[in-house]
Amino acid sequence: MALYHTNVLDNAIKALPTVGTAQGSVASFETDMTEDLIEVVCDIQYSQASGTPSPSNPLPITVYNALNLSHSGADTSNPTVYNIPFGQNVAKGTLNVTTGLLRLTHAYRLLDGNESWSMPATGFFALALGNLVNDNSRATIISNRFLGDSWTRITGLALDNVVGVVNGATIRFHYSALSDVASWKSWLGNNNTQICYELDTPQVIQLSATQITALLNENNIWHDCNGDTEVKYILSVGKAVT
Repeated sequence: MALYHTNVLDNAIKALPTVGTAQGSVASFETDMTEDLIEVVCDIQYSQASGTPSPSNPLPITVYNALNLSHSGADTSNPTVYNIPFGQNVAKGTLNVTTGLLRLTHAYRLLDGNESWSMPATGFFALALGNLVNDNSRATIISNRFLGDSWTRITGLALDNVVGVVNGATIRFHYSALSDVASWKSWLGNNNTQICYELDTPQVIQLSATQITALLNENNIWHDCNGDTEVKYILSVGKAVT
């Protein structure tokens, strides 16, 4: 069994870096170490205006096809901006900037009528997605033109102008103004309809990693996708005692 002198262990511990964490809509911190940041994680959140969406009163959902990460010192008026394209529209998830891992918790689709629709009952229009949807709560799906509703009512007792998830595998709309699939598809083609739903299992996509180096003294880091930023950075490095 190997034995270590106490001073050797003390010196090894003292030489380890001290890690600081900052979080918020703007992650602000100070450090005297101009080292690469350990981790930068951005929370991505869709947004939608308050109100009740309907086919004739759309409330657009704001999603993102890229993230702009800003980094500055005390003067935030002229930051360095890192543009990170997603390669798709993203509604909700996280981006680890330093590893490039994009983790999607929600899916986003813009319906155009070219999907494989069916009509399980009069006034109901269904799109099978195959066990991709988390249907544990009413809030798992939103739309710009339909009100998200509970799946129990979507199966046959729904109010009009609503959308819901059935058994985690199908998204179903109830829109009694239309009576056949062809009319529904035509309507979708003329009325951009957004949906956003929670995934049963988050999807992970590898993007390019972006390394950011801390500035001397004050640092401010933020992004433009409507969520907080969390930063882990080297606060200081211990000095071994000789």
